[in-house]
Amino acid sequence: MEILLPQNQAPPNEPSKPQPIRILMVDDDKHILRLGDMVLKQLKHDVIICAEPSKALSIINENRDITLLITDVLMPGVSGQELYNQAKEIIPSLKCIFVSGYSSDVIDPAQLSSPHCRFLNKPFSVDTLGHAIKALSAR
Repeated sequence: MEILLPQNQAPPNEPSKPQPIRILMVDDDKHILRLGDMVLKQLKHDVIICAEPSKALSIINENRDITLLITDVLMPGVSGQELYNQAKEIIPSLKCIFVSGYSSDVIDPAQLSSPHCRFLNKPFSVDTLGHAIKALSAR
């Protein structure tokens, strides 16, 4: 008796795991940054944190493989929205999650309707952040 088996059988479909991405998180609150750094690393992402919005563009210029900006909306000197608009000039494919303790009314509605942006109201859960990152990464 002879049994013939296929030589190149493809492995069964495994659920797709989110790929780690490079994220720049900008917030003037250092406690939020430390917590964000810990959570994003727990989600297996490569994270750069920045407490000074004025330095964020230099970081983006030096790290053009950043794919996602997570930024507070209201910060001294430059708003998160202004930061994102300037950062897109350096990395046109950059996506953004705006975070704020205020409502989304503080952001231009046209920007929020973009498929490359999301808004999260503080406080938010790790799951909510993970879902927002996954949704943006899929686009």
